[in-house]
Amino acid sequence: TSTTIYVNTKEASLTLDSPQEAQIGSTVTFTATINDNNIVNNGKVVFKINGKSLKDANGKVIFVKVTDGLVTLDYYVPESMKPKDYSLTAIYTSIYGS
Repeated sequence: TSTTIYVNTKEASLTLDSPQEAQIGSTVTFTATINDNNIVNNGKVVFKINGKSLKDANGKVIFVKVTDGLVTLDYYVPESMKPKDYSLTAIYTSIYGS
């Protein structure tokens, strides 16, 4: 005997808020809000600059946990960054119920 079950994906929207300008050697705050019509308390966000994931001092990708639908990362703008325009993105990942 068999039966068919349908598992659908949960849709979540992500809104990114970031400073428009930053100074080399300063700390800026990146904020993302995750909404799926409920308060989101699971999953993680990875921030990327020009498509490259932000990493900690040990070279590990920084994953920021979602709490109450909000993610905040204080990012130190390294001396190695050149003065120019950069593209900031945020990627949300979650296994629902985790």
